[in-house]
Amino acid sequence: HIKQYMQKNIYPSPHEQAVLNAARSTGRATITDKQLYELCPELSRQAVNRACSSLSRKGYLHRLRRGLYLLQSRPSTTPELSDPYRIASILR
Repeated sequence: HIKQYMQKNIYPSPHEQAVLNAARSTGRATITDKQLYELCPELSRQAVNRACSSLSRKGYLHRLRRGLYLLQSRPSTTPELSDPYRIASILR
């Protein structure tokens, strides 16, 4: 019964925070894993991939396709599409 009252932990870990800050520093709505590798040279590729996966589960990022993520202004279970036509053109 206690579990139903506990909320899921959505706070980012230090590695997740580093990836999130790097992604937000671009000022873009989308970011690729390759861009994150360059923006976070202190983290291994595996650490960046794990952080992206975890941030996706927590709602900070939404995976559009392999290696492409949509940034969220706040954690959300549904994607916030500021410009759906731009997103669609990126996915083409």
